Amino acid sequence: RQIWNVFRLIIRISRIVLVLVVIYIFLNFVLGLFPWSRYLAYTLLGYVVGPLKILSQSFIDYLPRLFYLIIIYMIFRYLLGITKAFFDQLERGQLTITGFDAEWALPTYRIIRALVVILGIIIAYPYIPGSGSEAFKGISILIGILFSLGSSSLIANMIAGYTMTYRRAFRVGDLVKFGINI
Repeated sequence: RQIWNVFRLIIRISRIVLVLVVIYIFLNFVLGLFPWSRYLAYTLLGYVVGPLKILSQSFIDYLPRLFYLIIIYMIFRYLLGITKAFFDQLERGQLTITGFDAEWALPTYRIIRALVVILGIIIAYPYIPGSGSEAFKGISILIGILFSLGSSSLIANMIAGYTMTYRRAFRVGDLVKFGINI
């Protein structure tokens, strides 16, 4: 039922857009027929063609930066793949590091993955469209503040969990009892 509702909404929006386009073309054609309203037809045409020209030129000017983003994405995706393969081998025991337990492989991979993704975002940031605008900077600062204020308990719990993992407080297969005996 929800899919049909979305489908109907898409059809309604498409119909409205199509009607508006037909009305626009009709008005442009009719106004262009008469000499005294041709200026209005050209003005009406300019309202649509002008932004389309600007958008297409902006996209063409942005293509080199888009290629930088694609290259950065491919490099970091490959780096994450190599990291995942390395930690999978550590977890399976095919590769060993002295003093590094196999059960540490997944938590360590998650930490390194987060750091690599953050590094990739930092490197790609200047190439994102609009990243130099004041609005983008303001939104970035707002998101940073909201994240730092709202994630203090999340970060504390993550650090506590990783501390328990790396200090070998518990091992896989240990029996842990929670609760208070009265």
